[in-house]
Amino acid sequence: GDGELLEGCIYLNGSRYEPKDLDYAIAKGIGYFSGSSGEEELMAGRSFAENISLPLLKRTSRFGTFRNRKLTRFLTREYLEELGVPEEEKDAEAGRFDEYIQKSILLKRWGLFGPRVMVCEEPFSNADLIMRDIMFRAFREMAKNGSAVLIASQDINELKSICDTIYVLNGDSESEICRYAIREKEG
Repeated sequence: GDGELLEGCIYLNGSRYEPKDLDYAIAKGIGYFSGSSGEEELMAGRSFAENISLPLLKRTSRFGTFRNRKLTRFLTREYLEELGVPEEEKDAEAGRFDEYIQKSILLKRWGLFGPRVMVCEEPFSNADLIMRDIMFRAFREMAKNGSAVLIASQDINELKSICDTIYVLNGDSESEICRYAIREKEG
């Protein structure tokens, strides 16, 4: 959404897509996750609860404030428990949590949003084994729920363990080098 398209074109659901800005990309169903610090992508100054429930608040706003609060409380309880965050921390600013929790919040938030396309830029850079496992599970869950997960990485070995198709872009030539089936690996 924020970068300039130098050449070529992008199609989204059969229609030509021209990136404008990040808000436009999100409105069109495109998510973004990077390997940088999770704090950069969290809603600054907002709590765990506000960050995790953002996608659903937008979708359910027509049902009224009471329902939004009820849904927010439910999601907060669910994900606090899943991420091992104590109940009393639900109103803590999300940026205060460690990197595991911050990135988990972002991945859960994108999972709830359900983007058509999830663009992941170098997600595994600076990630240890625990963080990689968290990301692998989140990306697989998004794919299972119908999102196309596009991962840009310089580490082909990381891609082999998660991707079903890998393309190598080398200057102006493009070639498909491997095809893996995630379903075969999981079974």
